[in-house]
Amino acid sequence: MMRHIPWLIFWLIAVTSPESAVMTVTLMASPGDTISVGESLKLTCKLTVNVSSESHFTFTFIKKGAPVRKNIESPELIINNFNKSHAGRYRCAVKHSEGREHDSKQVKIKVKEPVLTAYPEKLLEEGDNLNLSCSWMEDGTSHSHLTYRFFQNKTEVQKSNTSVLTIENIHTGHNGNYSCAVDLQGKEIGRSNRINITVQAQGVTLAASLKRSVKVGDSLRFKCKSAWKKSSALNITFFFLKDDKIVWNSSHSRFKIDQINKSHTGSYTCAVELQGRKKYSNKIRIEVEGYSIENGIRIGLSCLVLIVLLVLVSDCFWIRVFTTCRFAEGDTEGHKTL
Repeated sequence: MMRHIPWLIFWLIAVTSPESAVMTVTLMASPGDTISVGESLKLTCKLTVNVSSESHFTFTFIKKGAPVRKNIESPELIINNFNKSHAGRYRCAVKHSEGREHDSKQVKIKVKEPVLTAYPEKLLEEGDNLNLSCSWMEDGTSHSHLTYRFFQNKTEVQKSNTSVLTIENIHTGHNGNYSCAVDLQGKEIGRSNRINITVQAQGVTLAASLKRSVKVGDSLRFKCKSAWKKSSALNITFFFLKDDKIVWNSSHSRFKIDQINKSHTGSYTCAVELQGRKKYSNKIRIEVEGYSIENGIRIGLSCLVLIVLLVLVSDCFWIRVFTTCRFAEGDTEGHKTL
């Protein structure tokens, strides 16, 4: 029994010494775990055990399983000019000079993103106005040198230095998912959440005469159908729009494009105005392709007829010239004989 006492004393000393106490490692992020592009991020590997001045530790910072900084003596990792590539899951590992190693829990570092909000927050009806605000705040103030881009169904609809997209006289053609992106010096630094915008239809429908692909040279007819019954008592005006710009307005519900060409490609809607209030229709996308076979044949035949006419006219002209010349020669010989 006595011979085991020295080993027992050694074990008690080892267990009760501060350096052999259970060490916990915590990874701390400053100014937080959500960072704006361009900011500085500081990661600190903090130990929660008292150690003697003779103790020596090395620190390794790891992102997604791969070392970012390995076996350094500083417990801090500073990332200047933070960007999207720096986002991810980080942890730190602490190694004691005696070989013991302890790991922290992972910390997820995210990129601060803009927030898109819509006003008014209600079911929209055709003719309402809508404001979409892309908020990008830093230290309580908005960056005036940023560029804001707004998207409808992933298609860019506005790019400017203003953070608000205003849609007046909204209609069903504005239905879809909206988002915004923020650029700094031509480089995207954040993209917002998505908002679904639904506009309640008001009984106006746009129909097109051609449902197949439209070719150059074709004729295209639009008809704007309204739930209102037209009468002499109602002063109804029909508007036809291409890419949200009015191209024709009339008291008639029909609009025709003859000899369509590439410039007519776009999105068409119609609106009906009654007593100063407009109601908008659905949107129809028109894609104009090259000449159709029918148009090609028609143009080819026209050219052939024109060539034949030119040949006939040319022949008639030269025949008349030769006839006139011969007649003149005959008169000259007759005079000589006399």
